Amino acid sequence: MSYQHFNQSDRDEISILLKKGYSCREIADVIRKDHSSVSREIKVNSARGIYDSRKAQAKARLKRRMSKYQGMKIAGKSDL
Repeated sequence: MSYQHFNQSDRDEISILLKKGYSCREIADVIRKDHSSVSREIKVNSARGIYDSRKAQAKARLKRRMSKYQGMKIAGKSDL
């Protein structure tokens, strides 16, 4: 299986299943992702211990947008 980022529907599904009391492994089986990826998604994109799919999507989008600029900082250093 090729790597794909979590999309909004994956995040919505994670949010719903968490509220129903599913474990990370059970959620991973449902959305067909690795359990460690689901666990990391919940850990990284939770705010105050609560996972909100809309906030998680916005946070992930921002991180991807800002990662471009992090690389540009290094590219601008000619002495490296």
